[in-house]
Amino acid sequence: MGILLCRDRKTLTSIDGYAQFNEQFDRKHWQHIVHNDASEFLTLCEELDVVPDLWSLHEWSAWRTPSTFQKRFETVFFLAALASRPQVLMESNEVKDYEWRAPLDYLEAALKKQVWLPPPQFYELSRCLNFQKLEQLRLFAQQRSSKGSVLLHPVIYKCTDGFVHLLPGDDLYPSNPDASSEKIETGISTAEFRALAKEKLHRSEHKNQHESHLIINFKPADGHVNPLDPKNL
Repeated sequence: MGILLCRDRKTLTSIDGYAQFNEQFDRKHWQHIVHNDASEFLTLCEELDVVPDLWSLHEWSAWRTPSTFQKRFETVFFLAALASRPQVLMESNEVKDYEWRAPLDYLEAALKKQVWLPPPQFYELSRCLNFQKLEQLRLFAQQRSSKGSVLLHPVIYKCTDGFVHLLPGDDLYPSNPDASSEKIETGISTAEFRALAKEKLHRSEHKNQHESHLIINFKPADGHVNPLDPKNL
């Protein structure tokens, strides 16, 4: 995104919890260099006499691409809070557009089919709805991050009226989430499939790519907050 989160000698001992950033260099030039050779990031830090601001990055969650996809990733989301808004220099090879918006704004836009949010982004933005202020979110992320993250590996089931992504902890979550490379046919509706769970539910139900209904009725083992339904806010 072209935002360099870093600390220099003056800000190295800052304890306010907010990420520091540097814009006083030829960002376009260095963005191109680092994109072509990631090892040049170290050279950039040496020239600016800074270190990456790892102290302000807090582990938020971890996701794995379902086994139904040929191209798969394990992705860790980190949270960093900024006290002021930097000037973003988009990296054209990786980013199409950007906006500074509240989590609820993005979720409502997704439900109105104005934007598409992949399931992990929809889930994590729904978690952010638990917090009214940035400082509340930052403090929670800082305190929780030491507990690590439960790897969220969706297993996709096909129902007669949509798809269900089962997540860890759900009563119906399989012991081997990689067992099937195809969507698993149920032959029943999402409501009927939900009723098969005896106690614990952790899933997202999808009628289409824009409508996601997140369900979890227990506290995660990693101390995280549960997502809230944006339609109820």
